[in-house]
Amino acid sequence: MPVPLSEQLPFDPKGGHTLRELDEQAGLAKGSAFRAFKALALRDGVDYRVLHPDVDSAAFARLREAGRLYPGALRAIVLSDAAGKRVARALQQGKPAANR
Repeated sequence: MPVPLSEQLPFDPKGGHTLRELDEQAGLAKGSAFRAFKALALRDGVDYRVLHPDVDSAAFARLREAGRLYPGALRAIVLSDAAGKRVARALQQGKPAANR
């Protein structure tokens, strides 16, 4: 079972970047930011958090209500500001940036 967000390292789900936001900011199709995110080999708990609706229901609901998730999303990936910038840069360049 996933660890609740409240038991992970401090992280603010109101901030950061979601994959939907990064796709939209880049003007790219759904899934583009996810592919860049996966290629960058970011670290869970450091660069991003995965929210599960059954474990982190309040945070997940806030993201959904704010329109920050794709409809039907089963989990939410929320990237730190630094990781979000790396993914955005990779999307602009058309390829994932090296892990820096």
